[in-house]
Amino acid sequence: MKKFLLPFVVVTVLFTSMISFTGCSSGTLPQAVCDYGAVVCDISQMACRNIPGVPPEICDYLDLACYNLDVLCRVDPESKEYKSAILSLELINERLEQYAMTKK
Repeated sequence: MKKFLLPFVVVTVLFTSMISFTGCSSGTLPQAVCDYGAVVCDISQMACRNIPGVPPEICDYLDLACYNLDVLCRVDPESKEYKSAILSLELINERLEQYAMTKK
């Protein structure tokens, strides 16, 4: 089962990271994207911690990406918190790329 979960978790984190770039140019995220992202995050966060063998750092990245998605959906695009969430998602992408390289 963990063979299926790890790619799902990585895709979830990347999904939230991609949202930061597509939604940020316009300044707001569509409500449907926020709703879908929240559901994906809820499911994957629950699964991540409950399936043995998933590295804890992957779950941590997922938690952080989902938190940042929530920030992007609820705060003013001009706020420092919004800009910080974007930077955090960029850092998560970099860390996941590094993680993937070490696991090849």
